[in-house]
Amino acid sequence: MRALSSSLPSPDPDHFRNVISPGCGPAPERMSPGRLPDGGQSTPATGPSPAHNVADGAFMSPAAPSSDRASSSSQLLARGFPARVPQMSRLVKDTKGQYMFIGDSATLSFLQNIRRIVRKCLGSCPFVDDPLRHLIVESSPDTRRGWIMSSARNPPPKQSPEEVEYLQRWYMQSANCVLLLFDQEELDHAINSWQEKDNDMSDPASPVYYLVFAIGAQMGPEDKDALAETFFNYGRYLTVETLMEDPDIPTIQAFALITMYLLGASRRNSAFMYLGMGVRAAYALGLHRKDISALFPPAECRARERLWKAIRILDLFMSASLGRPPSTSETRDTASKEDYSACNDLSMIFESVLSDIYAKRMISTEVIERISQHHRRWAAQSHDGFEVDGIQSGESVDASDGTKQLNMGLLHLKQTAYWTIILLSLPFLLKEVSSHVDSKPNSLINSQEGQATSSSSNQVLS
Repeated sequence: MRALSSSLPSPDPDHFRNVISPGCGPAPERMSPGRLPDGGQSTPATGPSPAHNVADGAFMSPAAPSSDRASSSSQLLARGFPARVPQMSRLVKDTKGQYMFIGDSATLSFLQNIRRIVRKCLGSCPFVDDPLRHLIVESSPDTRRGWIMSSARNPPPKQSPEEVEYLQRWYMQSANCVLLLFDQEELDHAINSWQEKDNDMSDPASPVYYLVFAIGAQMGPEDKDALAETFFNYGRYLTVETLMEDPDIPTIQAFALITMYLLGASRRNSAFMYLGMGVRAAYALGLHRKDISALFPPAECRARERLWKAIRILDLFMSASLGRPPSTSETRDTASKEDYSACNDLSMIFESVLSDIYAKRMISTEVIERISQHHRRWAAQSHDGFEVDGIQSGESVDASDGTKQLNMGLLHLKQTAYWTIILLSLPFLLKEVSSHVDSKPNSLINSQEGQATSSSSNQVLS
């Protein structure tokens, strides 16, 4: 199977036009002349349009609708009929030159549509012709190859109590509330006991502790990137060595921490893959079902609920930012007042936006109204869920050293709420802007060309 997959050619931009979506219909070159994919008749053109130019739109789905289609979609929506979401999916190259899928909700896809609109208005410019526009720019560390053998031979040095306290503090601050996998007191006690036993490798949570240190070193203000990578690779090695085949709570915690570290290191595709393994392990243990978690003692039930919440947040963040389908779905009644969690309820809004609008590629007044009502209900009662989520209500919180610092948990929550609103309104924005631009084709380009011609003529005459 490996030989077969390696022999398959990568997509060639010179032979690629727009990715036809939805379905796997015939390529544009094989379609009947003068007929569009939707069955309508094409109009003659004197040259390739910007949306179909290989340098600009080769890796995009079909461009946003024309003004006629955009206006008709708006009219359909106003009458209560569903309208199509503008198609923004595209393929981009990673650092190895392989093609990766970036879906409609991804910022990169939206940015490429902005470039298309700017090109139509202003013509060629550095923003439009950015050489990185067809790439997903990610970090590629030097330790990418051979890290397993290197980590097995070179474990990280044992840290002093002061260093351990520093690493834990910065982990807790970076994961503040929203991605918090542990109760702080329980984590402190567990790591102290583990340190007293000289980092006992028989402890199944050893990979988790090393990954906590890695994130603390990565996020702290001091330059500890090399130490962070050492902790990370060793924690990842222990995860593969001891936790992969028999999923349990430390397995899921380890994969969640690996995902968090890789996101902080700008390695989104790697994070996406590791999170997928964590999600499968979570389903294997029944974390997606609250009634299953309720069968365990209270402390373990709380740990399972915390872990599922973090997995959900990571999954929906990755899905929205890369435009890929979510791996999780919620079975809880997130609006229930019993143990209400503002984070869980907001994750449900995220899931609704991604699943009911971007995945189905349709907008209807019923869906918009339902999600908008959920937004309003969440805004009204989110404060009631702060205690369950471990979030303080003030804009600042007291740090361990007595100083005031930003309430990062509340900040994360507010930013996520605004993001869901942006995702919900983005298709409408694109339709309206495309309609406005298409109604005045190349007006700015023509005026600029006229000014340039006039200026050059004056220079010649003078």
